[in-house]
Amino acid sequence: MKDNFFVYSVGILAIIGVLVCFIRYATNTLPMHTPKQTSAITASPAKKKNCKCCAKREERVKKANKVLLERNPIIKKVLTATEHETQ
Repeated sequence: MKDNFFVYSVGILAIIGVLVCFIRYATNTLPMHTPKQTSAITASPAKKKNCKCCAKREERVKKANKVLLERNPIIKKVLTATEHETQ
């Protein structure tokens, strides 16, 4: 009698487990379907160095950005519009 009870209880638990998995899969509530929340700030801001090793690179980037803004007025309008929205 004990053997039958053990087999039936394991069988019932297996059927319940399969039903739960099927229902979760059918309703898209499995962990792989739920989106993961990420924080808005994922990395700390870079620390500024007190050396002059990156000054040339920064100047080139600033010049390239300035030239780009002068050549393309649409980008300039978009950037100024987003600046006004954030303020």
